[in-house]
Amino acid sequence: MDLTQMLAPEFALIAAFLYGLGAALKKLPRFPDWGIPLALLICGMALGLCYGPFALGGQGWPYYLMMGGFAGWTAVGLDQTIKQIVKSDKE
Repeated sequence: MDLTQMLAPEFALIAAFLYGLGAALKKLPRFPDWGIPLALLICGMALGLCYGPFALGGQGWPYYLMMGGFAGWTAVGLDQTIKQIVKSDKE
């Protein structure tokens, strides 16, 4: 199964927003690094519940919750992928 099949295209907007939110949280000196993935997961789930019914009609709230959480997980994975690529290019 392809990643693009797992994340509904409508939720890519949430993933992009969460990526930016994660970058902003990283710059806060008092926010611990270990809390960023958890914060993005929770924010993604909340955004999924708010945005899902408008973007994808006909699904139930568990689907919106799952898609929002997956968008948060995708944002964290994208950030880590970019960091590893940059790190390997420097070596």
